[in-house]
Amino acid sequence: MSEHSRNMMLLGFAVLSFVGCTTTKNVVAVDYSTERSVRYEIEAARAILAKDSVAALARAWAIRDNAGDSAEVDALYSESSEKVRQEFKADVDSGRWANATSLYKSLSALSLRTEGWDAESLAVALRKSWVDQGNRTLAEMSSVQASTPADEAPSSGIVSSMIKGTVTVWVDRGLRVENGIGYADRVIGSGFFIDDRGYFVTNYHVIQSEVDPKYEGYSRLFIKLPSDTDSRIPAKVIGWDPVLDLALVKTEVTPAAVFQLGSSQDLKVGTRIYAIGSPAGLEQTLTSGIVSAKNRRLLSLGDVLQIDAPINHGNSGGPIVDEAGRVQAVVFAGIESYEGLNFAIPIELLRVILP
Repeated sequence: MSEHSRNMMLLGFAVLSFVGCTTTKNVVAVDYSTERSVRYEIEAARAILAKDSVAALARAWAIRDNAGDSAEVDALYSESSEKVRQEFKADVDSGRWANATSLYKSLSALSLRTEGWDAESLAVALRKSWVDQGNRTLAEMSSVQASTPADEAPSSGIVSSMIKGTVTVWVDRGLRVENGIGYADRVIGSGFFIDDRGYFVTNYHVIQSEVDPKYEGYSRLFIKLPSDTDSRIPAKVIGWDPVLDLALVKTEVTPAAVFQLGSSQDLKVGTRIYAIGSPAGLEQTLTSGIVSAKNRRLLSLGDVLQIDAPINHGNSGGPIVDEAGRVQAVVFAGIESYEGLNFAIPIELLRVILP
């Protein structure tokens, strides 16, 4: 991923962090030149202040920036910013460092100060909380491990460990009726554990029916482990990003193996990589290939890798690993009419949104 792409991606996430939205809505332009429109915006900001102080602050800033200063607008801006500061202090006092960090970013975006805290001190406190909670994946995010330069096949021990750390993801969506005939409607994907507490990563499009408010049908998510392919184990979606097609899911099992996150920036065209997943539901499948190209612009917030490792339905969400078993990318797409033309999400994008 290029430096420019990475900077644009981080800027995009900074904006999303400030706005604090979990869903995307159509943007409607506001005519700040009329007193009626300004009055409506002020009342709307006050209405949401009690339940979403950051959104109210963003709205108050927009009013002040576009409509100009007035006693009422200044009072709204002061009240909403003070409420965000109070929530920030409450989160700090309670040790809710992730929430505190998010509020700090919102305040910093408007050059509003927080007494006694800066980005570095909050990052230290947040990392310590991850260590205390046993969240090894996030605690070790700063120690990036580069890809293995040697073009050699992984040892049998590494392969065995890698397969144990993967899951087959099943989403049962009931029956689909076509031409009067009912068919089982199931989505099959893959995933890989990143934490000893049962957290694993997969694609958003695999679990979309579990969280998409527009989906109104039946949907039940479960996984199958390599060690027990007969048992259906329930799982719950924790977080997701439709743009990057990534999702974090948790299941109440202790994984037999956990993947390390590598750094796909060091991969070169021609570097050998391996894909693990469940194509067509066939668990414990390992395929190999090479990096065919880098910086393919297929996602709106970043470039992706083009690979030639065999990928089929069911591989989505599975890991792309190097010779040492470190995850360098996540499988997410292939083009059916072109054999061997497949794509994977660089692990750097997962690193950005995972915390």
